[in-house]
Amino acid sequence: METIDAFIKFLGSYPLWAKLLAVGGLFTTAATLALAPRHPTTSKDSSTASAFLTISSVKLFPANPNAEVQIIAYVNGSKFQYPSIAGITWLKVGPGMSPQIIEIPTAERYETRFELNLKLPDGIKRLVSQTVLPISELPFTADYKLHPVAGETREAAVGAVVSFSLAPNP
Repeated sequence: METIDAFIKFLGSYPLWAKLLAVGGLFTTAATLALAPRHPTTSKDSSTASAFLTISSVKLFPANPNAEVQIIAYVNGSKFQYPSIAGITWLKVGPGMSPQIIEIPTAERYETRFELNLKLPDGIKRLVSQTVLPISELPFTADYKLHPVAGETREAAVGAVVSFSLAPNP
């Protein structure tokens, strides 16, 4: 009560318009704090500061033991490439492929899509898809189908499948 009395005496020395503004400001602040939604202030530990995209395998249709690939993953607009080790730009496709683990920023939702460059003895083909996967719950595992591009036309047949997962830890 002493604080309220001190505040009233303090405001008493000001003109009426200043008193109304001060009291109105207090009511506005109190109403904002009472009505605004609150977000929990729990701190994220280091284990949830990142998520991980794992590209585990690629299957080509038809299979071709001489084929090499580059996989481009897009997650929430950011581009990630596999292989990504310095000096290595192409990867042979086969059962002995090592998975690629890519650390990505955490988000509430992951808009994910892939493209693939296929290097064959007769040139490079591009494979794409119109599908963007909206992923909101981790862990998530899927096979992503890609289609060859001929000129400016995406073919109907599936040319490759990229197996991948998104998880809070690798």
